[in-house]
Parts: sequence; structure tokens; C-alpha cells
Amino acid sequence: MTRDRLRYLLDQARAGRLTTEETSELEGWYGGFDAAPDFTEGLSDDARRQLESRMLDAIHGKIDEPRVLPLRQRSWFRYAAVIAVVVLLAGGWFLYRPASVPAAEATEMVYTTGFGQTKTIVLPDRSEVILNGNSRLTYAPDWKKERKVWLSGEAFFKVVHTHNHQKFSVITADDFQVDVLGTQFVVSKRKSGTRVVLSEGKVQCLLKERAREDSVVMRPGDLVEFDRNPSRYTLKKVDPSLYLAWKDQKLIFRNTSLKEITQVLEDTYGFTVRIDDASLLQRRISGSVPTTNVELLLEGISEACQVKIRQEDRRIYLSDQR
Repeated sequence: MTRDRLRYLLDQARAGRLTTEETSELEGWYGGFDAAPDFTEGLSDDARRQLESRMLDAIHGKIDEPRVLPLRQRSWFRYAAVIAVVVLLAGGWFLYRPASVPAAEATEMVYTTGFGQTKTIVLPDRSEVILNGNSRLTYAPDWKKERKVWLSGEAFFKVVHTHNHQKFSVITADDFQVDVLGTQFVVSKRKSGTRVVLSEGKVQCLLKERAREDSVVMRPGDLVEFDRNPSRYTLKKVDPSLYLAWKDQKLIFRNTSLKEITQVLEDTYGFTVRIDDASLLQRRISGSVPTTNVELLLEGISEACQVKIRQEDRRIYLSDQR
């Protein structure tokens, strides 16, 4: 987020004029500090003590008499307090930052989700991202020159079209990225492979192999996927709603194999799945199950696939129910 944008949002919050979208954007910025690494871990004991001393001196110099705040202003002061600490930390960080840590890392925005969680993020250009479980999104806060994010896991993107037709890029690896102008799509980068499903608009997938670069232009309803080698991709037509359903807290199966379902349980929910008979993986089901309740999710899979499911901590054991 740029300094001007943050100043505008804080002014809106202080005046009680934040819209729902602006509130989500500010909450996303505020929440980014929870996921940020502790930069003081790389400091020596002496440098850490000096930094703490500078911070305490600065804080004591800013303390005023306590005031009773109107309720609508308290949330604004929460953001302002974070900014004050960030400013104080910044002075010490650039003074004591180890030479081995790039300066860009200090300004990188990082969002993560745990197993089974989802998170909505509003980007600096007001594009929207919904992270699926066990996922990570990073980007630089300054988007004046380019709009670019790095994804590990799975996410839905609703990209706005800028007045200057600025390209938006999603990078999942050194040899693969998705370029768009304004559209809606899902990108998945898991252990089982990489997948892009286009819901609206048009995207271009860049696939690199050594010195050669190829590209695939996708239309609504297209799916592009590959295992490890992007040049060996598959392009086919699908129903995008099947791949977007998770963002609405449900999974939709349409002749889906149990093998594909176990991959979701491992990638998104963090389970380790063990199966008595490998032939069970060929069973196919159709229907829908909720994603917000793991017990209901497993019960639905058990009933639809006619398998017994035994759960022990993060391990799931499947056996024939017939």
C-alpha cells in the first residue's frame, strides 16, 4: 500500500467515513503485520538493546495525558498506533539491518492461511484475492510500475482493469506465470501440480523451458494444468463453478474420483491420507459438501464414496464400506 493511500484510509477512518471495501483494505494492511517475520531475530544482543532504548525514549517523548475517545475513533487509533510503532522500528531497522537481508524484504506484504482457512485480500489497485487453505501470497506494496504477486497454494483472483491497461501477473514459479488485464480466475500451485481455470475475461499463461518460452491464451471455461514441466500442459474445457466453489465454503463434485478428493484433503486441509486398497481411489462421486466443518466434510465423502473414514489427529484412514 502506498503512503498516500494509507494516509487517505486513515483520514477516512478518523472521520468515520470508511466504506465496507475500504475497511477490508485497511484491515488487510493491519493484518499483514501478524504474518510479518520478526526482523530483530537477525540483530546482535548489543544492537537489539540499542534499538529498544531508542524506541522507549521515542515512546516516552510522545506520551500525552490519557483521553476518553469516541467509539468510532478507537479503531482509527489502533491503526495509528501500529503506524507509530512501524515508524519507530523503521529507524532502528535501517540503522541495524544485517547486510545479508535485502532491503526489499522489509517492505514485502505477506498473507498466509492455515489448513482449512480462507482469507480475502484487497490489493493496492483494489483487485480482490481470496486465498484458499494452506496458501501464501506476497507482493511489493508499491504498484506504480507493475502489478505482480507471487502465489504458493490456491487463490481466486478478481482483477480490475486499470485506465492505463496495466498488466497484472501471478507468478507461481520461475518457469510459469499468468498475465491478465482484468478478469476472474483461479490459480492453484500444489504438490500435485499447477492449474489455472478462467471464469471471465482472457488470460495468457507464460510457460518457460530452458531457453524456450511458450504462451497459451485462455478463454472463459478453459483449464490449463501440468505436473512439473510447464511445456507438457493440458488445455481443456471445464465448468469453472466446480473449481471456484471453495470460495463460497463448499466443494462441488461432478464425477470426481476419490483420488482427486484425497489430494484436496492433503493440500488444503493438511491431512495425511492412508488407503487400505488403492482401487478405492477410482471411485467417483457427484454432489456437494461444506468446507467450513471438517467433520461434515468427511461424513459427506464417506457416505458418497461408500468408504469408512477413521481420523487420528492429522491422519485419515480409508477402507471399504461395502
